[in-house]
Amino acid sequence: MAYQNFTTFKVEIDAGIAWVTFDYPPVNVQGQEMLADLNSLAFRLERDRSIKVVVFQSAHPEIWVCHYDTDLLKEMSRDAISRDEAKVLDLQAVCERVSKLPQATIAKLEGFARRIAQWPADSINACKQAVYESIDLLIEQALKAEAYWLYQATSKTSAVTRFQWANDQGAQFDIDNQRNWEQLVVNVQDVND
Repeated sequence: MAYQNFTTFKVEIDAGIAWVTFDYPPVNVQGQEMLADLNSLAFRLERDRSIKVVVFQSAHPEIWVCHYDTDLLKEMSRDAISRDEAKVLDLQAVCERVSKLPQATIAKLEGFARRIAQWPADSINACKQAVYESIDLLIEQALKAEAYWLYQATSKTSAVTRFQWANDQGAQFDIDNQRNWEQLVVNVQDVND
């Protein structure tokens, strides 16, 4: 099976191991391009029994994958949604598909992988609620709960405005911002609706 023509990573096959190397400068942003590539990769791996292990790594020593693209986040609704309206988000669907691959998957983490640090209380609460609620749920229900709580947070905070600011400033593509993530998160709190 051919593992080529990806935009955001390269795939090398060696002795039943697929080495997936993220290489989407400057900081390996998880945008539509990466989601499309990962979806295409998953489609191929689901059918390829010759591959036993998939290792995800980065070509960049400082960045594994930084975060979801602010160009997409800025388009999120500012309105709270009902639980019935909550749908699995694109990123969630692709990550779930990769998690269900028949191969063993390994993330070789070196460098930055984004984390929650010094976020507004409503955002942290949404994360906690999604975790607590998801413990006894099937994965699709848990992902919908996560999406629900994300929309609750964006309806109560200036998150979408901050995503727009970050996108307009090109903040997500600046390696210095990635190196000083906590400071960027603190500084962006001054951007309000």
